[in-house]
Amino acid sequence: MAIVVAKVGPVVGRAQVTVTNPTLVQIVLSPSPLTLPRGLSHQLTATGVYADGSALDLTADARWTASNDHATVSAGLVTALKPGKSTLRARFGGQTGSLQISITNAELVELQVEPSAPSLPKGLSQAFRATGIYQDGTRHDVTSRVTWSSEDPAVGTIAPTGLALAQDIGSTAVRASLGGISTETRLEVTPATLARIEVTDTTASLPKGLSRNLIATGV
Repeated sequence: MAIVVAKVGPVVGRAQVTVTNPTLVQIVLSPSPLTLPRGLSHQLTATGVYADGSALDLTADARWTASNDHATVSAGLVTALKPGKSTLRARFGGQTGSLQISITNAELVELQVEPSAPSLPKGLSQAFRATGIYQDGTRHDVTSRVTWSSEDPAVGTIAPTGLALAQDIGSTAVRASLGGISTETRLEVTPATLARIEVTDTTASLPKGLSRNLIATGV
């Protein structure tokens, strides 16, 4: 409860306002519907819709369940275990949202890596993304599932997450492998390019005859 006061000169008006928690009316799960090849995982989102029209991400707070052993789900991360269908549910505040997942036996037929042939100044990093293309024509992010490697780690290294670090000037192949299928792109490491110079105390005032050291910093 709150008291709102309006005052003009000696005249004062007051109003009592009661603040209530908006009522949760619906939980929406996305993406829906969802199709995944066996063995893949996908992050779902649970959005709570309230009576006042507001929306809140409830993914981390909801209680997630799967209707059978074709899939597992925890904190919204669903993993496809075997072909078939499963209903995924998220419960919170007396409301339940659901979606159906279809799990296929589709095999991986191609990998694609992005960005293609990036150029990176020495010392900087670049995130790579791997996309798997399956027999049924679906495309899925497999960045965390592929095995990443660099042809020349002295030029550039790459972490299991797909994050590459430019170590030294040169060129190296960045490769992603999964299920016997591989693809690669090239990473060019260039000298760091000077973009601007920043000088300290650009408005410094000095008496005649005195000196002062300024600092020039290259960015």
